Amino acid sequence: LTREFLAPGLPGDYCGGTLGPSLWSIPITRPSPAFSSTQSPRNRGTRVNQSPGTTTLSHEATAQHGGGSDRSLRRTLLAYVALTKPRIIELLLITTIPTMFLAAGGFPSWLLILNTMVGGYLAAGGANVLNMYLDRDIDAKMKRTKNRPLVTGEVSPQAALAFGLALCALSVVYLWAFVNAPSALLALGAILLYVVFYTMILKRRTSQNIVWGGIAGCMPV
Repeated sequence: LTREFLAPGLPGDYCGGTLGPSLWSIPITRPSPAFSSTQSPRNRGTRVNQSPGTTTLSHEATAQHGGGSDRSLRRTLLAYVALTKPRIIELLLITTIPTMFLAAGGFPSWLLILNTMVGGYLAAGGANVLNMYLDRDIDAKMKRTKNRPLVTGEVSPQAALAFGLALCALSVVYLWAFVNAPSALLALGAILLYVVFYTMILKRRTSQNIVWGGIAGCMPV
C-alpha cells in the first residue's frame, strides 16, 4: 500500500489575501499478492481489506484525512480576516491611541482604549470588505490584488457583502454603546466616505481619488 499526502499551502499575504491552493491527494495502489505489510515499517498500523475492488485505510489514515477539514476551516477564517486588510487597519489604530492621550489630557481608561480599538477595527474592516466586494472585477486584473480572497474564490461575493455590512453595522452599535455617540457617528461617516465617495464614485473616475479617500483614514484621529 502506497500513500501520499500533499498538505495544503498556507496563506502568504494577509493584507493582499494571497492564499495558496488547497489540495489533498491520496493515490492508492492495490498491493500485489507477494507484497507483505511487514516488509516496510511505514505500513505498520495500516489495515488493508484484500476483497476484490476495495482498499480500506486504517483509522490512522482516516484521522490524517480528517485533518483536512480543520485546515480548510482555518483557511476560510484567514480568508475572511484578509478581506478586512489588517495591515492597513493596524496603521489606523496606531495613530488613534496617541490622540486619545492628547484628548484626555493624560491617561485615558484602558477599557476605553480597548473598546475604541475594537470598534475602530470593526468599522475599518467592514469598509475594507465592501471595498474588495465592489472592486473584485478590477482586482482580478492587477498583479498586486489578483490573489485576494474574492478573486481566487476563497470567499463568495454574497458572503463578503453580508460580512462587510454586518461589520459596519456592528461597529456603529459597538462604538455607540461602549465608547460614545460622536465616535459612532464618525465611524459611520468614515465608512460612507470610503465605500461610497472613494470606492464607488472617485476611484474609477479620477487619480485624485486617493487624496479625497484619505479623509476616511483620518477619521480615527
